[in-house]
Amino acid sequence: MRELQIKHSVLLDKLLDSKKRINVLEGGSSSTKTWSIFQWHIINCLTIPGETYTIARLKMTWTKATLLKDFYSIWQMYDLPITPEFNINRPEQIYILNKSELCFIGLDEPQKAHGRRQDYLWLNEALEDSEKEANQLMIRTKKRIFMD
Repeated sequence: MRELQIKHSVLLDKLLDSKKRINVLEGGSSSTKTWSIFQWHIINCLTIPGETYTIARLKMTWTKATLLKDFYSIWQMYDLPITPEFNINRPEQIYILNKSELCFIGLDEPQKAHGRRQDYLWLNEALEDSEKEANQLMIRTKKRIFMD
């Protein structure tokens, strides 16, 4: 696999150095929180194949309008070998990178939070989230949790 050159902010350096189970990123809009967390996920997928990632926001429509839009931009920028082809209209938003699964969900579909197990969890815009669904996902996360 080719070496990936990533232009990044100090937030990514902090995430890469962190050994914490729960990582909370604070900051205003355009503070690179979302991109830094995506970059961490990409680096981790390329380093450790076969892991599972759940990326969640309160509503699936918001997930599609924000997170998936950024994910697609990053995918294009770095020309990542992600499958299947990007399609925002597909009901299941699951992508594979280096045998790792990145699953985008909305917490407005509670059945997605209950019973789902993952190695890594990212609660985007966590202040919006239902505590019940967020807790269900967190207790089923084996390794690390990211919140912004």
